[in-house]
Amino acid sequence: MRCPSCASPDIRVLDSRAVTKSNAIRRRRECSKCFFRFTTYEFITSSRIIVNKTDGSQEEFSREKLIRSIQLPCTKRPVSSQTIEQIADEVENILENINRKEI
Repeated sequence: MRCPSCASPDIRVLDSRAVTKSNAIRRRRECSKCFFRFTTYEFITSSRIIVNKTDGSQEEFSREKLIRSIQLPCTKRPVSSQTIEQIADEVENILENINRKEI
């Protein structure tokens, strides 16, 4: 990783903590050369989940497609984007916990 300010590779981690309700780690970093401070988030990537479609084809699970399919029926309803993100998080957690590669 390089400093976003001066592109120096000498960076140290000042603070690390888990982000609540997410599979992420928040790290506060500082450049040793220019002392620029910035935050990074590291996300744990889950194993690939394959979705079996009704026509017999298969495609990789897409969080973005899930969010779009939830947003469509909620367009004229008072549902916040934060609520939709929470629903998508719950669906992803369920899919990860069922330990199946194909759904």
